[in-house]
Amino acid sequence: MIFSYAVLNEIIDSNPIKDAKLPDGLSKTKRTIPDTDDLKEVNKHTEGFDLLPFFILNTGCRKSEALAITDKTIDLKNKKVKIKNHVIHDGNTPVFEPVIKTESAEREIILPDRLVDAISKNFKGFLFSMDGDGKNRSQNVHSIKDGQNIAKNTVSR
Repeated sequence: MIFSYAVLNEIIDSNPIKDAKLPDGLSKTKRTIPDTDDLKEVNKHTEGFDLLPFFILNTGCRKSEALAITDKTIDLKNKKVKIKNHVIHDGNTPVFEPVIKTESAEREIILPDRLVDAISKNFKGFLFSMDGDGKNRSQNVHSIKDGQNIAKNTVSR
């Protein structure tokens, strides 16, 4: 699809994989929903990097949307978050994008009490923090613990 998009927007002249075919006999696996024990396990862990899967589980956000949550898009007092940005990756480098893939993806989500309680009331900038405004491609996404950003060198270990 990305190549079709690029052709339509005149980024490239032709689709380099238009004649590519999937091999026959590929195994097909159905996705399964997590069972109750899996959900309970995720709900036990809400600190540091564990906050991200907890946040995703309790909001239904995509990972790219959750990584773009800032103090300007989340309202802990009224228990709401506006989904209107996302983070893409340039190689291994996260880059903040102030738009969503489609207009219909922009939405407001009500936050459950257990999630509001897990989020530090003092965070500034990104919830799953990016230094600065996220536009500099050398910045790294990292998480928070007890309201404090985890150091970059800790994240890269």
